[in-house]
Amino acid sequence: MSEQIPDHVLKNTKDSLMLIYLIYAAGAFTLGFTTILGVIWTYLEREKVDEVLQSHVSFLFQTFWKSWALMMVGVMLGFFFLGFLIFVLWFFWLLVRCFRGFRALRADQPITNPQRWVF
Repeated sequence: MSEQIPDHVLKNTKDSLMLIYLIYAAGAFTLGFTTILGVIWTYLEREKVDEVLQSHVSFLFQTFWKSWALMMVGVMLGFFFLGFLIFVLWFFWLLVRCFRGFRALRADQPITNPQRWVF
């Protein structure tokens, strides 16, 4: 990052990312629809981050796209019992990712390897 971002902007961005994690977690109960709001908000916040927050922004983007990919596979296999199992997997996967990301953000820790599928 070429320019220094003021501390109050970083604090506001951190608070925004915490809310985005909560919006993503709510997506587990709304079949992913609130995650659309969350990814738009993440997109708007992506320029106001330092290295630690950048890892969370990447993690949130990865979580959104992987979540929707899992949901699409679940829909395609919905006529089989396997579709139901994928939705159950998606539900817990999304909640655990949001919880772990939120916890790391609260502790001012970066996400190591935000591209990974596991938590």
